[in-house]
Amino acid sequence: MKNYIKMLKREFKIVEVKGHGYTYCYYTCGQNHDPRNPNWKPFKILWQLCKKYDYDFFIVKEIIETQIGRKIACECEILTEPRELKRHRLQRTGVDFGEPGRRELDIF
Repeated sequence: MKNYIKMLKREFKIVEVKGHGYTYCYYTCGQNHDPRNPNWKPFKILWQLCKKYDYDFFIVKEIIETQIGRKIACECEILTEPRELKRHRLQRTGVDFGEPGRRELDIF
């Protein structure tokens, strides 16, 4: 698994987002995760590894999903959780998630 993660980090590009008061990084495959997108090749590396070591792809994918605790649609989601990325994007546009003690107008 460690070698697989290293391969993913080499294959995918890292994007760094900087702004006023925030900075975050994430890995991306660079494609829209849409089955109609002909350039999107989900699990390309995992398919190759499973073929090389004669593993069942679907069992390996299920084991990975169990280990990380969520379903994945693409290998880039192994390195970057989509919900966390969405949260960062919303915070960047000014959405307040109500972290205790950090609001401007706390009610006592």
